[in-house]
Amino acid sequence: MAADNRAEIVKRMWTAWCAGDLETALKDMAENITWTIPGNRQVSGRREGKPAMRELFAEVHGMFPRGLEVVFHRLHSATDSVTAEMTIKGPAFNGRHYENAYCIVFDIAGDKIQHGRVYVDMAEVARVFDT
Repeated sequence: MAADNRAEIVKRMWTAWCAGDLETALKDMAENITWTIPGNRQVSGRREGKPAMRELFAEVHGMFPRGLEVVFHRLHSATDSVTAEMTIKGPAFNGRHYENAYCIVFDIAGDKIQHGRVYVDMAEVARVFDT
């Protein structure tokens, strides 16, 4: 698969995810997808499979019921992965504004995302959600 196609898969999936469109996002994920968010927050940890992604989505959607806006800054494509640098922002359920820089590494096989590793400033997450 061409690098541009992999980047388009990532953009389509992540834009849908942030907008609250889980079904579109899931179409670009492998059945056995793994997803890792390092850190010490409730959303941190490793998830495996689409059912786990549905649970994560419900959790994130509860935090941002109006969805999030994603602005892609750079997409770096390699043979089997895409690294996306982006800003994600939007209103949280508690009325606070969330804006954070993300770097996510997406491993892709064929036309499906096999694994995602999310790197984000957890201090900003704490600022928005800790009271």
